[in-house]
Amino acid sequence: MESATQCAMLPMKADAMTFQTLSKQINSIGFKAVIVLILTFILNFVFPLEAPEATQESAIYWLINTEIGYILGWINQIVSMVSLSAVIAVGTWQVVEDHPLRAIISWIFNLMATMAFFIVKFINVWSVPLMAKALASGSAESVNAGAALNTLAPSVAFGFGPSLDYLGFALYAVACLVVWRPLLKLSTSTKIAAIGFLAFGLLYLLTLVAPYFDILGQADIEGWVIASALPLVIACVALFFRFKEQRNLIPDAGQE
Repeated sequence: MESATQCAMLPMKADAMTFQTLSKQINSIGFKAVIVLILTFILNFVFPLEAPEATQESAIYWLINTEIGYILGWINQIVSMVSLSAVIAVGTWQVVEDHPLRAIISWIFNLMATMAFFIVKFINVWSVPLMAKALASGSAESVNAGAALNTLAPSVAFGFGPSLDYLGFALYAVACLVVWRPLLKLSTSTKIAAIGFLAFGLLYLLTLVAPYFDILGQADIEGWVIASALPLVIACVALFFRFKEQRNLIPDAGQE
């Protein structure tokens, strides 16, 4: 009887060790993602993301002469966005054992946010330089290129580019709000992250709603969006210490 019981426990122990090993690897990814996120944030101040000139003609001239830096800047944005998605996803992993449904819902919204960001950032990396070249050359596609650039409208809140960015952060906000309460019940670092997730989610969604009631003008939205993202930055820093602790705390499968 005792031998049969021990045999029955072997698969359970193996499953536990597999989960521990997987959890260690996932937390290691989160740890590295925070580092990459910080580095890409610093690089945002190095590469240009939009033309400083006011008119379309001067902006096109600027873009053609600054094409490499502009493309590198938006590639850096893609890396930064993927890193942030990874940090939120691994932060959600911390609650997957006790709250699997919340984790799955958060991951779905996180994935949708990532896709929204990919669309707008790919347009800036690939499409915008081609639009600028078409306009500068006066080719047959220049009319369509001009219309596409006007639709993208990076300088106004309701432009296609800013709208996709705001949508991406709105989906991030939902992903964070879904898991903030379970995170509050874990370690000190996850408590700080939970408060950051809650503050970011509420502030950001309120910022999106405010223009409907004329509380904020369109020119004020960008500033408030940046301000609402500060708690998310604090949450990512707090999760860095959680990831570091968990990737070192959990033993490898072969150590027991």
